Amino acid sequence: MHKKKGSHIGMMLSFVIFIIFLTFMYTLIEPVVKKQPSKNNLLEYLKKEIIAQTSDILVSATITNTTLSNYDCLLINHSKFLPANEFDYENMGYIVKDENGSIVSSLISLYGAGLERTAINWSGNQSFLKIFYSKENFTSDRLSWSDDCQSSTPNSSLGLVLYKKIVFENKMEDLIKKYNTNYILLKRDLKIPFDTDFVLDFVLENGTEIRTGVPGNISVNVFSEEYIMPYVDSKANIKSGKLKIWMW
Repeated sequence: MHKKKGSHIGMMLSFVIFIIFLTFMYTLIEPVVKKQPSKNNLLEYLKKEIIAQTSDILVSATITNTTLSNYDCLLINHSKFLPANEFDYENMGYIVKDENGSIVSSLISLYGAGLERTAINWSGNQSFLKIFYSKENFTSDRLSWSDDCQSSTPNSSLGLVLYKKIVFENKMEDLIKKYNTNYILLKRDLKIPFDTDFVLDFVLENGTEIRTGVPGNISVNVFSEEYIMPYVDSKANIKSGKLKIWMW
């Protein structure tokens, strides 16, 4: 009888010790489990990080006074609306377009210490001009400097100036190039968990794909999402693209 009772007590103690062990293990694992976001949350997070790393400010300025005559160029004092700590004439991109969207040749130069101006080729009959500025380069025609464009040329009046943060095509290309050349570094920069992998594609408005590739035969569940995304191309055209992300 005593033997059976001792055996019963031993089983109870073993069970209690087992429960204590499980509780202890759970307290160790629980914080890790809670910190692991779901793949759906990670997809949304990765989209936001990609947008942040491929976006920049696009500034557009409309020229409203186009009635000047007897001049071959217009001068715009862009220092009045471009933040000096973010834009400087040696590094910023700029492009000018007329009312038909055609590129008008332009040039940024100095007219004395700190007197930067945007010089724009002037035919005398444009009814509308728009200048785009960015820290990213644009494909544009540059004005050949001449004596006809001097500091005495009247400055045109500026109309609406808009500031827009948007994805740039060339920055998206750079990010995907970084993926293809140093995936581990990009993954670390994006703060993606070590046990999670992803691929991404960006589809331009004309259907051209900037690719890292799509996942092949993977033995785990693959989560994917597509996001419609406006972007700026190399000629300051705002277009609609599509970001595709696969994650597992």
